[in-house]
Amino acid sequence: YSLQGPNGSFSFRVEEYKRPSFELKIDSSQGDLKLNSVIPVTGTVLSFNEIPQSNAVINYKIYRSPAWFDFGFNEFYRSKPGIPKTQIEQGSVRTDEFGRFVLSFTSVPDPKYLKNVQNFFLEIEATAESGETQETSTTYRLSEQTVFLSANFGDVLN
Repeated sequence: YSLQGPNGSFSFRVEEYKRPSFELKIDSSQGDLKLNSVIPVTGTVLSFNEIPQSNAVINYKIYRSPAWFDFGFNEFYRSKPGIPKTQIEQGSVRTDEFGRFVLSFTSVPDPKYLKNVQNFFLEIEATAESGETQETSTTYRLSEQTVFLSANFGDVLN
């Protein structure tokens, strides 16, 4: 389509929107997750009226990147700019009759950054038997220790 006016024209396309028929969810992590351990990942593929999508194909890729603590206003661990993510694993599983899937990966740290927190990015794609595909992703920030504490005393110590 095109719109034309006294100051010029504007072209655009209108594409068909198809509402998704199911949702792909990754369950929250359970237990202490740390480097050099097996990280279990579970999730579900359900239609929006809670009907399980059994036998859906789950393709996944796992990437790793070192993380650095940002001492700015929002203190958090983030990926260091300029260091690309490295794909460390990929695979495929299927959902069971309840629409659930289980996969796992070993959180092997990058040997160049052993003492740092490492980010593990999980990208998951679910394809139902109808051929429809949905995607989701999550990030695990892992270290050799499972708990981090920080305190900001500000002017209390002065």
